[in-house]
Amino acid sequence: MRIDNAHIVPVLYNKDEDPLLTACKEFESIFINQLFKSMRRTVPEGGMLEKGMGEEVFESFLDEEIARKAAHGNSYGLAHMLYNQLKNPGG
Repeated sequence: MRIDNAHIVPVLYNKDEDPLLTACKEFESIFINQLFKSMRRTVPEGGMLEKGMGEEVFESFLDEEIARKAAHGNSYGLAHMLYNQLKNPGG
């Protein structure tokens, strides 16, 4: 079985995009991920089953990916504000 991954071009890392904008989007994704971690800490533990190590790792990866998609999807706007500030520091 051959998997053709030519159509799987990451939208997150556009070669034509300004490296500064890419860095700003990555910063925004890290910021959003920290928000998710803080929000998860406020949810009380409990339930019928204890949370295992696998579930914690999965939630961590899930939060990272959701944060990355949110930052690269222009949903919050922090990256663009930061980009404009860094691109034109005097203006």
